[in-house]
Amino acid sequence: KSEPVLETADNSTVLYDFNSLSLHNEAASSFTFKVISTIDSVPRNSSFFVVDDSRKLRLVSYLSNSERKKFFDYEQYRTIVVIIEATRDLDTKGLNKKFIKLSIPLVDVNDEMPTVKNQPYPYLAAIPQ
Repeated sequence: KSEPVLETADNSTVLYDFNSLSLHNEAASSFTFKVISTIDSVPRNSSFFVVDDSRKLRLVSYLSNSERKKFFDYEQYRTIVVIIEATRDLDTKGLNKKFIKLSIPLVDVNDEMPTVKNQPYPYLAAIPQ
């Protein structure tokens, strides 16, 4: 499980740092990580995420603000689920893969404009003295 991330995170935000991870007593530095799509992925589009050369999970840089808001939204998804495939660097045949299901809780940010529901009439309130 990952640390909670603000729903307004951008591509500079580290969603998860794999350098601190140990896979069966092996350091993360001996693995290559990539994001894959599975039926467990939320949202079901792995192209929003990337593990960079420093082994850190981030949002992709080409994701527009409107696309990010559409899928990285607390009101739509309370938790983002990213599936990671880890392959040993020396495993040229790809026979020894490990899969990591990473849950990233989103933190709600007041990013929605308030809506007034009693329009076109103004709201009147009486305050007793």
